[in-house]
Amino acid sequence: MAFYILWLKRVLFSAKTVFQFSSLFSLFGLILAVAVLTVAVLAVNGFSSGLEKALVDKQGHLRIQSDHGVLKEDLLEITEDYKDFFDKTVFFLSFEALIVKGQSFKGAFFEAIEDKKLKSLSFLKNRMIEGHLDFSSTFVVLGSELAEELNLSVGSKVSVIVSQGLNLSRKQAQFKLAGIIDFGRYEFNSFFALMPLSSSQILGFNQVSGMSLWLKDKSRVAFLKRELSQALPPHYSIQSWKDSDRAFFEIIESDKKIIFFVLLILIISAGFNVSSSLYIQVFKRTKEISILKAMGIKRTAIRNLFLLNGFILGAFGSALGLILCLYICAILIFLKNQCHYIPSQD
Repeated sequence: MAFYILWLKRVLFSAKTVFQFSSLFSLFGLILAVAVLTVAVLAVNGFSSGLEKALVDKQGHLRIQSDHGVLKEDLLEITEDYKDFFDKTVFFLSFEALIVKGQSFKGAFFEAIEDKKLKSLSFLKNRMIEGHLDFSSTFVVLGSELAEELNLSVGSKVSVIVSQGLNLSRKQAQFKLAGIIDFGRYEFNSFFALMPLSSSQILGFNQVSGMSLWLKDKSRVAFLKRELSQALPPHYSIQSWKDSDRAFFEIIESDKKIIFFVLLILIISAGFNVSSSLYIQVFKRTKEISILKAMGIKRTAIRNLFLLNGFILGAFGSALGLILCLYICAILIFLKNQCHYIPSQD
C-alpha cells in the first residue's frame, strides 16, 4: 500500500503532471459533462414533479364527477369502503361563466369548493400571490393571468354571468375579488377561478359536480381508480391527475431518456479524453516503468498504478462536476425566485 501511495504522490500530485495542459483540459471536460448531465436530468425531473404537484394540488389524485350533477350521499356511500386510503376528500362544483368588469369580459372555468375544505387546502396558502380568503362576503379567487388580462386587483368587484337550463336563462351576481393565485400552469392561470360552494348558490346551483380525492399513498392511484370505476354508476366518470395530460407526461418521459442518452455520450467522450491523457503519461514515464520492472515489480502492479491514477482523476472530476451542478442549481433557483407576478392596479 505504501508503494502505491508513493507512486501517486510522484505521478498524480507532482506539479509537472497536474499542470499539463492535456490533463487539465480532459479533467475540465469531465467536470463540465457531469455537471451538464446532472443539471439537465434534475431540470426535467423538476419540471415533471412541479407539473404533477400543480395538478394534484388543484384536483387531487383522483376525481369522480358527473355532467348531470351528483348527490353527496351517493358518493360517500360508494367511497365508504376505501376511505382508509384517503388523506382528504373535497366536494366541488364545476361550471363555465362569464366574468365582467366594466367594458372588459372573459369566459372562465369556475370551481366551487366546500367552504370548510377551501380553508384547509394547502395549495391556496402556498400559491396565493396576493390577498386572502374573506368568508364574510361572497368572493372569487382568480388565476394570475386572468386577473391581469381583466386589469383586476384584490378588492375589485366583478360580475359573474352564467346560463342554465334548456332555455339558457341567465343568472348574474356580483363578487369580490379576494385573491390572485398562481396555479403553477399558464393554462390554469389564464382561465381558472375558485369560489366557495356557498357563493355558487347565489347563481342558482344546488348540486355538486363530483368529489376530489387526495390519497395517503399516490402509488395506489391505479388500484383505486380501477376499483372505484367498477363501483360507480354508468353516468359517473373517474380520472386520475395524470389522465388529463397523459400524452404530455409521455412526451416528458421520452425526452428525459433522449436527453440522458445524448449527455451520457458527452460523459463517455470526456472519459476517453481522460484515458488518452493517461495513455500519453504512460509513454512519458517509460524510464520510471523500466526502473520499476528492474526492481522486480510485476506488470499487473504497474498496470494497477495507472488504473488507480485514472480512477482518482475520474472520481475527482465527477465530484467537482456535482459541486458545479449544485452551484448552477442554486443560481437557477435564485433567478426563479426573483421572477414574481406583479398585479395590475385597478
